Amino acid sequence: MRLGLEVAQAVVGVWGGERVGIPLDSDVMGTYGNLVEQLNPLGLVYVHCVEDETTGQRNTPSDMSFLELRRRFNGRDIANDDYDLRITTRVLLDGLADLIAFGRPFIANPDPVARLRNEWILTEAPKETWYGGGTKGYIGWPTYQKPPKDAAANYGQGI
Repeated sequence: MRLGLEVAQAVVGVWGGERVGIPLDSDVMGTYGNLVEQLNPLGLVYVHCVEDETTGQRNTPSDMSFLELRRRFNGRDIANDDYDLRITTRVLLDGLADLIAFGRPFIANPDPVARLRNEWILTEAPKETWYGGGTKGYIGWPTYQKPPKDAAANYGQGI
């Protein structure tokens, strides 16, 4: 906790708290529950909580409580854990987070905002293309194409 606080203080000293945020992951409540209170005087703009260490399993730890973090921290909080439109909507409407971060959905979807807004299917990038070297998996993904209107009527008809 001391190192995180000292780093945050140094960065805020240069950039100001309104331009600084901090990511929190792996044992968010145990490790960072007290840290967020210590960060309050620095005026950080946000904390970014990765609920399940980016495993892609939506296995939020049982002791993870966004409500408790929000109570302890004066800035905004960003949740992140394989969110889709349904989960995002519920979390935001229930006031469990201020913002939602999307990582992997932005890799394989050049149009993620339109897909979420229109409830279109998100393409899933193969794991071997995540955050690896080179452009493979990062370029060449198509934008969403609506199926023809008569596609449903002809489904299973050899089309």
